[in-house]
Amino acid sequence: MITSKINPIIIREMRGRMRGRRAFVVMTIYLMLMSCMAGSVYTFIYSENVSSNAYGLTAPNIQYGPIIGKSIFTGTVLLLLTIISFIAPAFTAGAIAGERERQTYEMLLITPLRAAQIVWGKLGAVFTFLLLLILASLPIQSLAFLFGGVVLAEVLIAALGLLVTALAFGALGLFISSLTRTTMAAIIMSYGIGIPFIYGLPFILLYLGSAVAPNFGLLNAPSLPIMLFLIYGLGFIASINPFGSAILTGVAAANGKGYFFFTVTVDTVTLWLVSPWLIYVAFYILVTIALFLLTIWRVGSVSST
Repeated sequence: MITSKINPIIIREMRGRMRGRRAFVVMTIYLMLMSCMAGSVYTFIYSENVSSNAYGLTAPNIQYGPIIGKSIFTGTVLLLLTIISFIAPAFTAGAIAGERERQTYEMLLITPLRAAQIVWGKLGAVFTFLLLLILASLPIQSLAFLFGGVVLAEVLIAALGLLVTALAFGALGLFISSLTRTTMAAIIMSYGIGIPFIYGLPFILLYLGSAVAPNFGLLNAPSLPIMLFLIYGLGFIASINPFGSAILTGVAAANGKGYFFFTVTVDTVTLWLVSPWLIYVAFYILVTIALFLLTIWRVGSVSST
């Protein structure tokens, strides 16, 4: 009864993915990476902050517990963002293009499923697997609670950001898959769009902030329009980057700015700012909806011809 209410494409895709060996190999390698990262963080902080007790044994000082917990949590979230933003487009890039290569796309279109059901089935199957990866990492993230330094709000914000990232970049790969005829072309186009934005944008912003702005005098008593551009314009660009949003949100929270809205004062001017994670989530929800509708339009236009 419950199975009959689930999109049949999700059921078919998940059965095919979980029956094979690849899914369990991916899961094993993924958990090994997460565990090695958490162990490396703990080992590094332990080696830097150990003290000997009366029995000659060494142990990290108790005051470094929150630092260890915060570091493990931050490293886990950043690694998850890296993995999800990298594999989500690849998983969905072959969803529609792969049907064309196997010459089963026309058979899929003549089924009673509507275009929206086909698109959601393809995206939902990949999102379900990525959700499984996120849930599998929870025991490792929970280590942060044992050491302290992490509050529930941070965990919920990180989980929401990871889910939105999975949906948005999955929708990007699916839309590109609807435009191309081969899986390889879809993967190349997806990475050609995603990798420069995800991994190149932080270095571009860092270069602008450290080299270009001082040379042009933008940081020396800037006028109000320049100051607004630097704070709101570049702040928005940094907030829609996965790593930029995560780092800026953590920095704002560490400085006591909270997780939603806060103010900053620049030369007697008080500016209202929105926490970067809110901008990130709102932006990528809109992007996901737009890509989803465009993919439905592409699939529907093919099925009607």
